[in-house]
Amino acid sequence: IPTGRNAFIEAIIHSNEKIIRLIFKYFPGLLNIPDGFGHYPLYYLVKQQSLGILVYLLNYTLPLTEKAISDLESAFHIQNEKVSYSNITCPFSLTGRKPSTKSV
Repeated sequence: IPTGRNAFIEAIIHSNEKIIRLIFKYFPGLLNIPDGFGHYPLYYLVKQQSLGILVYLLNYTLPLTEKAISDLESAFHIQNEKVSYSNITCPFSLTGRKPSTKSV
């Protein structure tokens, strides 16, 4: 698979919710594995604006690594800059963590 992406990230990029749920059911730890660009699966969910599946995965996941959380924060920040009319916010109440204040 190009750029070190696993099948889970490819399913996210292609918006295949059935495959995303199937892979996640057996391999929830994949949320903490980045691709060759250093991006984690949740980053791509935000980029694809798949917020429903994002919330689903956050509700049924193992604890996220600090790097995965940082990448998720970055994705929300980038998405908000791209979509000026958007009011997307990072659901950190689900993870129990406060958003980072460092700029991206």
